[in-house]
Amino acid sequence: MNSQVESEVAKLKLQMPEDMTHPVIDVKKVMMKDAHIGMRVKIETKRFDAPQPEYDENGDEMIPYSEGRPKYTFGTVTAKADKSHKDQLRIRYDDDDELWSHYTHLKSADDMSDSDNIIDFIVILVNATQEPVQQMTKIQGKQPPVIPRSYLECLVLPDWRDWVMAVNKEMSGWRDNQAYVEVNVADLEGDEKIYELGELYSYKRSGKAKHRCIVYSNRLTKMVDYFYTISYTLSHDGLRVFAALSASLRLPIHGADAFCGYLQSKSLEAKPIYVHKPSHANYYDMSMEQLAELRKSLLKIYKQDGMKGIKKVYRKQKKDEEFKKAWAIVKAVYGIPGSGLALQNTVEKAMEADCMMTQSKVIPAIWFRNDMYTAD
Repeated sequence: MNSQVESEVAKLKLQMPEDMTHPVIDVKKVMMKDAHIGMRVKIETKRFDAPQPEYDENGDEMIPYSEGRPKYTFGTVTAKADKSHKDQLRIRYDDDDELWSHYTHLKSADDMSDSDNIIDFIVILVNATQEPVQQMTKIQGKQPPVIPRSYLECLVLPDWRDWVMAVNKEMSGWRDNQAYVEVNVADLEGDEKIYELGELYSYKRSGKAKHRCIVYSNRLTKMVDYFYTISYTLSHDGLRVFAALSASLRLPIHGADAFCGYLQSKSLEAKPIYVHKPSHANYYDMSMEQLAELRKSLLKIYKQDGMKGIKKVYRKQKKDEEFKKAWAIVKAVYGIPGSGLALQNTVEKAMEADCMMTQSKVIPAIWFRNDMYTAD
């Protein structure tokens, strides 16, 4: 240990009688105080739970955040302690939340002392579903937050700017990857179906607004709208192989997520799936100042008729545009049954062409590469 760490350890030691043994000092926790920016760390997921049981307005106990999740949540150090955050590190967690955490609550992500760490590398794919409103009472107080159902509803809420940023973040991935092509409804064949595009609005555990657009797969017809859907995943044996290698070689297992992985994959459907434009489709190019002006007019309606008035405005807007323009989905968008297989094909091409890796014939989800290193 260096002198600084030794000094910290000395401060932590308790003054006890000479005939008693000093408690064991967790040196790793002391060293975490000096963690460098960019270091990978982990924290017990239960740290995000409320200190005391919380209850909703009906008197029912709310489910703790950590229930059903991995023991550890992983992240990267982005800032060190300052005057306002003494003995804390700012961590950007793998789900994009950025929070301050006390250094004693953190561990190095490479620490293999815990047997649980072997399986903590599993990447949790968040379902495109709305989180329970009860979870958000921990963040925004006792009153459940208002969850919008359309873009116009977002604009009348106090945190409307956060919702605008969440929508822009989601749809920039669609636009950058050219996930859709706008078409005239009049140019489509008479029997062509146009489906509803789902708009999901929710909050992350940090209170950050989140938006996701999906195609409702339950409304699609098999062998008409989609065909092949089978794609492999990591099997039980494959997981055991990784865990065994990690344990025997004392090497940590790292996890990663592809940025807009589905949207980078070409759709496998023979023809595009057509959907109605979402409620925010006409507002992408508007500035915050322009949206603020639109918000003023909507607030007048909201003040007089409440959210019902905003819903009425949206229904009229939707009806006016329903038979004018639509989107042809040309990428593997969330919700299309064949999107998993499309992503698989994209990953396979990248593994072979860019990473020069070989696919296992026994466990297809495992890829490897043999590299020869010499003294030179």
